[in-house]
Amino acid sequence: MKILVVDDESSLLSLLERGLLGQGHTVETAENGQEGWEKFIDASDPFDFIIADIRMPVMSGLELLKKIRIENVEVPVVIMTGHGDLNNAIEALRLGTFDFLLKPFKFEQITSILRKFSGIQSPAQEFKNILPFYDEKIQISIPSQTKFIPKVVYRLNDIIAPIFHLYRISSTHLAMCLGEAINNAVIHGNLEIPSSLKEESWDSFQEMTEQREVQPEYGEKIVTISCILSHQRLEIIIEDQGKGFNYKSLSEPTDLNNLLSTSGRGLFLIRMAMDEVSWNERGNKIHIVKFLQSSLED
Repeated sequence: MKILVVDDESSLLSLLERGLLGQGHTVETAENGQEGWEKFIDASDPFDFIIADIRMPVMSGLELLKKIRIENVEVPVVIMTGHGDLNNAIEALRLGTFDFLLKPFKFEQITSILRKFSGIQSPAQEFKNILPFYDEKIQISIPSQTKFIPKVVYRLNDIIAPIFHLYRISSTHLAMCLGEAINNAVIHGNLEIPSSLKEESWDSFQEMTEQREVQPEYGEKIVTISCILSHQRLEIIIEDQGKGFNYKSLSEPTDLNNLLSTSGRGLFLIRMAMDEVSWNERGNKIHIVKFLQSSLED
């Protein structure tokens, strides 16, 4: 991929450049938002991915993101932020940030985000003339094995992306939300793995996931994903066969502490990106809504 990295901290900029080049990517760097914007807008070949710090001189990462979104709603942008800039990170999420990195972070986290993006890319399809009359219902049911999640997200994103393009909404942001919600249903719902285990030990979390995927009493439980897509709204309903959870105990969607928690991160991203998020009483079915008509009028 062709990646633009923007940060005023020269040591971090060099570290990211070396790491990304080592993985075979083409990398360009900029030391502030203004320089980053000039490289973005003047590029003969568009960038596939952008990584930018939120606090920089001349032009901040947030200002850069706003300008990029006017020019291109689809290019994924990852924001790097410190604890003191969490309010700006929330604003960045509202503007369609693909993901964020909380400093200090490990380079492996960037690798993980790039891998996630690679799994959900899909070619754009053009049928704008019929989109105002478009109405489709899709349902997919999968066993509780994580290998199916990116395939489902890719397929649904391929269907949804064209109508999102019409309304100038980032479909990559939606794909991230879909992936998080399905992942929660598979791992925390049907495989019954507590989210707190991630924070205790990532290796233990991975090991338990792999073990339970091959145990019939866990791995054969089904997750059903239903999508209702029209020119006005997108509704997604994801239901697992697990015991459910107490969604009433969730903190407020804008609670900044969610950004600092590995276990609460996924739901935080979903609730920030979508217009409505609700659960059934048992807590094993999530209902997500994104309104499209209002986005077009805005």
